[in-house]
Amino acid sequence: MNLFLLAVSTENFTFFDGCVVAAAGILTVILILFIISICISVSARIIYFFEHKGEKEILRKKAAQPEVHAPAAPVPEPAAVSEAPLPLQDDKELVAAITAAIAASMNISPNRLIVRSFRRPKNWQNEAIQEQIYHSAGFKAGL
Repeated sequence: MNLFLLAVSTENFTFFDGCVVAAAGILTVILILFIISICISVSARIIYFFEHKGEKEILRKKAAQPEVHAPAAPVPEPAAVSEAPLPLQDDKELVAAITAAIAASMNISPNRLIVRSFRRPKNWQNEAIQEQIYHSAGFKAGL
């Protein structure tokens, strides 16, 4: 098998020779891509090192400094939460504030919004889970 780089004679060129040339080309491309990926990986690590060099020094300084603890102040106990509904006046103020915030975010007049119902959730965690479920399913309330 005689392959010349500058002049290739097609007289004695067999299918096997073509497969060898194709395989050599494919392996060359794969080798170059591998070298490029190594260069990108190394440069990313170098950039990361230089970007976070200052942070490591700050962490070392903080670790070297002795921790000073202030005397513990008595922690006040949280106020008892009552499940009784708030007076109607508080609900009206809350509805007005929510309506004004929605109108401001939508750039419309608050007079154009009508509050049809208002309820206070008893368990905020369950409400947050339900909201996440509706948003992930593509549900859009009121649109």
